[in-house]
Amino acid sequence: MLGVLLNLPAAGFGWLVASLAVGTPALSVIGAFGAALTVGLKRGGLLMSLLVLPLYVPTLVFGAEVARRGATGMETMTAFLMLAGVTLGRDRAFAAGRRGGPARQSALAGGD
Repeated sequence: MLGVLLNLPAAGFGWLVASLAVGTPALSVIGAFGAALTVGLKRGGLLMSLLVLPLYVPTLVFGAEVARRGATGMETMTAFLMLAGVTLGRDRAFAAGRRGGPARQSALAGGD
């Protein structure tokens, strides 16, 4: 439906869905991370936008590039893999932060 509204050629519909499926989890994790950092602050909205917007930009750029290349019939795997890397890299980094990172885990396991 979104592709029809944006007058996207039929060749780009699949790539649009794929880029949305891969990029949406990254945007959700980034938003949750920003909300968690600013939940107790009075003027947290301004700080959240300063923290989150620079992290959104690569995901949005690569997602739009995947849809554009898919619609024009160009090679899409480079942009798609970059989008997947951004998504998986951020998910892994934020998950490590929730667990306390490798230093905390080795300290909990009895290491130095």
